[in-house]
Amino acid sequence: MSSKHEVIFNILRGHDGDLGEIILNRPAALNALSLDMCRNLNKQLIAWSTEKNIKVIIIKSNSERAFCAGGDIRLLHQYKDIQPEQQIEFFRHEYRLNLTLHHFPKPYIAFLDGITMGGGVGISLHGSHAIGTENLKLAMPESKIGFYPDIGASYLLKKTPGKTGLYLALTGNTIDCHQAYALGLIQQTIPQNQLDNVQEKLLTSSFDKQPGDTVTDILASFAMTNGTETFNNHRDVIDRCFSQKSIEEIIHALKASSALWCQQVADDLLKRSPTSLKVIFEQWHRIETMTFDEIMQMDFDLTQSFLKAHDFFEGVRAAIIDKDQSPQWQPSSISDIDEEYVAFYFKFKGEKLDHKENLL
Repeated sequence: MSSKHEVIFNILRGHDGDLGEIILNRPAALNALSLDMCRNLNKQLIAWSTEKNIKVIIIKSNSERAFCAGGDIRLLHQYKDIQPEQQIEFFRHEYRLNLTLHHFPKPYIAFLDGITMGGGVGISLHGSHAIGTENLKLAMPESKIGFYPDIGASYLLKKTPGKTGLYLALTGNTIDCHQAYALGLIQQTIPQNQLDNVQEKLLTSSFDKQPGDTVTDILASFAMTNGTETFNNHRDVIDRCFSQKSIEEIIHALKASSALWCQQVADDLLKRSPTSLKVIFEQWHRIETMTFDEIMQMDFDLTQSFLKAHDFFEGVRAAIIDKDQSPQWQPSSISDIDEEYVAFYFKFKGEKLDHKENLL
């Protein structure tokens, strides 16, 4: 297939079943997801889900820097005044893709080599086997641009030990492959120079019994020893400070510590969108008993609330468009945001987001 395509799909003939290969092919944009990419990925995955000869799916990148840097927020910003309906269309298809992956019936292996953020997390960690290389830089950095961890990220982060997930959701800070593995976000860490060998092993292996178990065993045979997980040095303080009953109390607890690391985290939080912090904190507590599908529905509704507000577009402007890194948040202070203002973001109830529509 021509390299002009933003996503390349190949069927690789194997010893006992074929491998569906997906190559993200938008390197100049760090494989940022476009509307067409989401549509085409979803369409192909649905087709492969019922093709008996396809035993395993691999998704990878042709970029040396990134697996996928997220959704194309620059384009979403351009849609603001010209084609606002395209914003909703993008998120509709992106979130349906996340649902398809979560319910996908076959092994789905993501080779996370480089930057993996936002939407890139959605098209990888919701599959059965996410693999990080030594180059992995993983984050949900949405609080930095006046948004929130969407794509069902709260479902993933909620499963991490203690309050590390809430820490990552609020700060948007980046973690490496060893940290991601220790937190249970990826299944294995494998050296980048072994990925081709992994793929070759998959092609020459038998999948006549339990494909998922076979894949797990193959990946484990290439896994590297994980380094010391640096959160171990901060787990106690993360769990203590991020167990507070409000954003204000979290920041106060961090500032009350004499540790330089705590002071830095507090300073980081104070740079984030106050609205994002408040909404993320509320979201975290709402999802306690939600299923993945329910979380995705909430995300779809919540996103539409953010698209009607100020901070998301201001955050994208400051970070991506003008690159002045000086967003003017509205409201500008956490103390200016009350419960009623936060509740507004959760009031919108739009169309039902149902992945089963994709499988008809």
